[in-house]
Amino acid sequence: MYLYMDGVDDVIEVNHELPFCEVVIEAVFLESPSGGGIHHFWGGNSHGWAFYSNEDGYVSSGTEIYWNEVELSDGSFSGEIPLGERVIYTAGRNYDLIIPYTDFFYCNRVGQRHGRAEVFDVKVFNREGGIELHYDMTTGTVLDQSGNGRHGTLIGGTWMGKEEPLPEVSINNVTRDIISNQPGMDTSIVSFSFDQEITQWTVNVGGNSPETGIIANYGGETPKGTQITAEIDWTKLPQEGENRVNIYGQNPQGAWTSYDSP
Repeated sequence: MYLYMDGVDDVIEVNHELPFCEVVIEAVFLESPSGGGIHHFWGGNSHGWAFYSNEDGYVSSGTEIYWNEVELSDGSFSGEIPLGERVIYTAGRNYDLIIPYTDFFYCNRVGQRHGRAEVFDVKVFNREGGIELHYDMTTGTVLDQSGNGRHGTLIGGTWMGKEEPLPEVSINNVTRDIISNQPGMDTSIVSFSFDQEITQWTVNVGGNSPETGIIANYGGETPKGTQITAEIDWTKLPQEGENRVNIYGQNPQGAWTSYDSP
């Protein structure tokens, strides 16, 4: 999982004072959506680090610049930015900047070039080497993992690769376990609910997916936790003896309840 920053108006805000001596970013840097190079900035109130690319290469405002732990420059470097490649970018100074508030990391600076990025990890260290802030984007949050409580506020941004849970069904009641063609025994009523909003649901006899088996009943949009009742008629049973019944729900993202769901 990673955080995609669009290079236009996505930003992580940090409303905490932050000693800022070294920044380590693990990311895939991408081309500018507006052309003319890329620009990334870490800091607040115009204090921090920036680097940008142009026709001649790139320039960075850090004192020491590293790509993947290989030192490139003491502040400026003419060469190619490794676009589309997952890299670790490190920029350091020999003193602490004290950033009083907000706009810690963004891929846009007013009046300058924009840059897109797929961000995996952000760390900030002070002059003594102590960690001041750590955002592990693979957690799907901008909560500070350093223990210092400098949690961020994400404005915009898109979490990519995040797995959403499948809808799960809860069976609340079944009126009859055995049905047949005998009068008074030819139907069973099952009551159930889902732990998510559902756009459609089906009650299937046999099969191993929503598309297989015999559909005994079905329905449409249903809010989370709403009790649903459905009738199963004996004519839907494909064989004598035991028949497995599965209930499936599809959420707004298109995911269905698993065949193995209780």
